[in-house]
Amino acid sequence: MSLVKVVYLNPELGPPYTMRDAAEISVAEGWNHFFVQPDGSYKRPEWCGWENTQKMFHRNCRIRAGLYQKVQAVKGAQYAFSADVHFTSRNAGLAVVVGIDPYGGNDMLSEQMAWGPWWGETAPRDSPYRWDGRGWKTACVERVIAQNHEITLWCRAENLYPGDDLSTFWRGTSLYIHRSEPTAPDDQTILGLLIEIRNSVSNIEAHITGSQNGTTLSAHGPGRRG
Repeated sequence: MSLVKVVYLNPELGPPYTMRDAAEISVAEGWNHFFVQPDGSYKRPEWCGWENTQKMFHRNCRIRAGLYQKVQAVKGAQYAFSADVHFTSRNAGLAVVVGIDPYGGNDMLSEQMAWGPWWGETAPRDSPYRWDGRGWKTACVERVIAQNHEITLWCRAENLYPGDDLSTFWRGTSLYIHRSEPTAPDDQTILGLLIEIRNSVSNIEAHITGSQNGTTLSAHGPGRRG
């Protein structure tokens, strides 16, 4: 199995960043923003370009928000998606994750979503995904089978506490499709091919011998030429 990179819009999450619903929402072209407010403690964050990355930020609240993009897919094929991310958090309990909706939907709370592991402050202390947000990490989700001819890529951030600062920075996304490598034939297959070749050669030799003896081969068997 090999990985082949898929082409889609603005995987680097670079400029231009265009204004969407409000002046404080500027999102990389090719992508859409989303946010969910389960209760009054959650707020809509702001989005903007920041040194060729997509920044999403707020303070003194909780967020459940991020980015998504729909892309064409091969139904039944396996996909892997990743994104480079880092964050700043002060007493916010911030974590990030990426995912794929194999049906191409636009509801990140759907049960059909396939999420990778959460990276951040909420991971168990002995987990490899425990992280304070400093430095870039690559979050990923692997081997998601497309159930439609379109899938949706998701970059998501969420925090537990209304900390003083919660800012995430996204860049360098990648989508790969798993391709099966051609397999070498087994011994039985090779033996069968050799037998077919030998039989073909024998038939050719018989045809040549028959022609030399003045007979022809037809669909009804050998016959004398008049």
